[in-house]
Amino acid sequence: MGPFNKTVMNLLKPLLNNIKLMLLTVLISAAPFLVHAQQGPLTELIDRARSAGIEQSQIDHLQRSAERSGISHSELMMIITPAVIMAENNLPWEMIFNKASEGMSKGIDHWQMELVLSSIAENAGRSAEFVDPWVQRSEVGRMLDRPGSGMDRNKFRNEMVKVGTKALTENFDGSVLEQTLNTIAEDGALENIRPSGVIAAINVLSETFRGNKKGGSLLDDRLFL
Repeated sequence: MGPFNKTVMNLLKPLLNNIKLMLLTVLISAAPFLVHAQQGPLTELIDRARSAGIEQSQIDHLQRSAERSGISHSELMMIITPAVIMAENNLPWEMIFNKASEGMSKGIDHWQMELVLSSIAENAGRSAEFVDPWVQRSEVGRMLDRPGSGMDRNKFRNEMVKVGTKALTENFDGSVLEQTLNTIAEDGALENIRPSGVIAAINVLSETFRGNKKGGSLLDDRLFL
């Protein structure tokens, strides 16, 4: 390098150093905004989840599981969204979080989890359509009011929605589920059974149907048990 070039470089060096410092400052200053831009929609969804009654501890646990599983923010949003919709519609959202955690622990692909979780959310709504009017029946009320029933109406309703959801997700016919519930109420069976026994009976019916099916189900193949 000639004397002239050396002189030019010496003159430019302070300017170049200032430019590098300015760029570094800009990057450092912008970093929080870039992170916020990435987390913004997820943060908004989590706020919505909390407002709907989803517990922060459950959200934190699922986020940690997602991080360990390499699930992105956008993928996590697709997993959480069905739970938020369920919570906003007074459905047992815990089903989604439990299945999502199970799927992550098994290394299930996020798109497979999304399929199953969407199916659970849809069938939970269908289950509630059968369970909600049934739970209001006087026969069910008398069973729940008996000393030692061990379950209030809201808890019993949620547990029945869960077992109904599982049955429907196994392609159990909705009309059969509805007929089964009405038969249980009308034949006097509720006079000699506790709420936990009713839940167990519907669950056994679902398991029997599942065992008699040919081939696997969506839940067998992707997440369930």
